[in-house]
Amino acid sequence: MENNQNLTGHEKKMLKKQENQSSENKKDKKEIKKKTIKHAVIILVLALIIFGLYKSISNVKSFEPYYDKEFHWHANINIFTCGNEIQLKCKSGFCGTMLNHHHNDQIIHMEGSVLPRKEDISLGSFFDTINIKFSETEIADKKNGDLCNGKPGKVNLYVNGELNKEFKDYIPSMCNAQEPAEIRQRCDKIEVKFE
Repeated sequence: MENNQNLTGHEKKMLKKQENQSSENKKDKKEIKKKTIKHAVIILVLALIIFGLYKSISNVKSFEPYYDKEFHWHANINIFTCGNEIQLKCKSGFCGTMLNHHHNDQIIHMEGSVLPRKEDISLGSFFDTINIKFSETEIADKKNGDLCNGKPGKVNLYVNGELNKEFKDYIPSMCNAQEPAEIRQRCDKIEVKFE
C-alpha cells in the first residue's frame, strides 16, 4: 500500500485494473476447472451407460438356446413313499406348464418350439411346476428322517434302475417316443422313492 501512495492517479487506475483482471482470471480458471470436472463426470457416466448397453446387447446376440427346434419329449415318472405309489393327478388332466407337465399318466411331457436352458426341463423344474416339494431331503410331505415302516426314511432317485444323486438337477433324456407303450419302453424311467 505504501508503494501505491507514490503512484500517479493514472498508475493507480492501471494497477487497480491489473488487480481486477488478475482476480477475474482466477475466477475464470476456477470456473473452467469446475466445468471441466462437470463435463468429465458426464462423459464418464455416458461412457459407462454405453458400455453397459453394449455388453447387454452383445450377451443377447451371443445367447444360444439349449435346443432351438420344436420338441416333444417324454420320461416316465413314478413316486413311492414307504412302498405306496403316489399317483400324479389333477382335475383338469393337465398339470404344470406347456414346457413341463403331465396328463395324469405318470409321464413327464416336455414340449415347446425352443428350449432356452436345459435347466427348464430338469426334474426340479417339473416338480416345481406341479407344486410338489422335491429335493434330496424331501418328496411331497415326507422328509429325510421321517418314519417309513417303523424306520427313518430317506429320499432316493433312481433313473433306469440306477441310483442317481442329481435329484432336482437331473435332466431327462431327449426321448421323442409318442405312444404310451413306446414311452414306457424307450424313455427314461424315473423313480423317486422315500424308503
